[in-house]
Amino acid sequence: MSTNKLILLGNGFDLAHELPTSYNDFILFYFRKRLKETLIKVNENDFKTNLYQRNFILNNGLINIEIRSIQYEQDYYTIIENITSLIETDVNSYELIELIEKNYYLSIRYPSDFFYKLIQNIKVNKWVDVEHFYYLRLKECITIKNSVYDDLLENLNKDFDLFTNHFKAYLKNITHTKNLKYKPLFTRVFNKKLSHDEFKYPIIESLEDQNSKSCFLNFNYTNTFEEYYSHKISNPHEIINIHGSLEDDIIFGFGDEHDSDYKNYETIESKYSNLIYKNIKSFKYLESEEYTKLIMFMLDGHFQVSIIGHSCGLSDRTLLKEIFNHKNCKSIIVYYYETEKNNISDYKEKLYEINRSFEDKIEFRKKIVPIDKKLHMI
Repeated sequence: MSTNKLILLGNGFDLAHELPTSYNDFILFYFRKRLKETLIKVNENDFKTNLYQRNFILNNGLINIEIRSIQYEQDYYTIIENITSLIETDVNSYELIELIEKNYYLSIRYPSDFFYKLIQNIKVNKWVDVEHFYYLRLKECITIKNSVYDDLLENLNKDFDLFTNHFKAYLKNITHTKNLKYKPLFTRVFNKKLSHDEFKYPIIESLEDQNSKSCFLNFNYTNTFEEYYSHKISNPHEIINIHGSLEDDIIFGFGDEHDSDYKNYETIESKYSNLIYKNIKSFKYLESEEYTKLIMFMLDGHFQVSIIGHSCGLSDRTLLKEIFNHKNCKSIIVYYYETEKNNISDYKEKLYEINRSFEDKIEFRKKIVPIDKKLHMI
């Protein structure tokens, strides 16, 4: 029996290639996009006349931009200058939102209650995990025990679907327009040979077995690995796009069915109770062959897990728990990001998250490769 390699690729892998794939990247892009659309409307020939009569609202989006009515012609040109300045200013997502909110002529309207609450969260915390945030809103809907429960649940899923569609369109656009730079470091990591000192469990078979193979479990929606690295892998390998691809349906939702509240939801009786599961990843995995491919790989023999660019957080907890606790998983290597400027590492944060996937903490300690035995750092 050969010992194989299961390599998990998370969003940090795309970010390392300077692909702006974070939620904050998308939100910054989307607010700028809506400002650009507003500017185009303002520059239309008949717009100035209309603006004297009433407020203008740019509709049909996650946000609507409202421009207050004006009294003087100079206000019209000031609005153009203000919007242009906001589009061009070099700020992050929450800073841009605050600048728009402080602008005298502009207001933000939120047709989507989910997106409104998401933005309020970002303004406070400067960051958000959209999938986890969705689950928190889902739990809020479920705890409301009155006649509006079904409507709240249905509206939440509609809002989440709207966000998903916009996010997917954004990712599709940047992957078609962004030229990435190949990084040899990743190829060295992908082709690294297994070593006995990376296993606390006794491995009987030879680690130099020519029949060993690698499986790249891509949690991203992009094809960064396939396009830039797949042809450089020395041993037999397969790619599993566990969350789908931008050319097809994507799996976007929450993935921690081990949450303490989750089991209680199975007892809820309502005409719309199955809507609770609409965006739970465990069910979506069954709609494609990718999950089956992963199961077959794990049953094929012993394997070592390498984690590259994945936070191992709550949004994928169910699948990660299944991988880490599999009887054939014998070793886990955590590749981490370390800044050159201040020597800050996210290694410990990842360990804390992985630990939550283990009920048997002895197994956790046996499988994790100590940081001082790592050959590469990312």
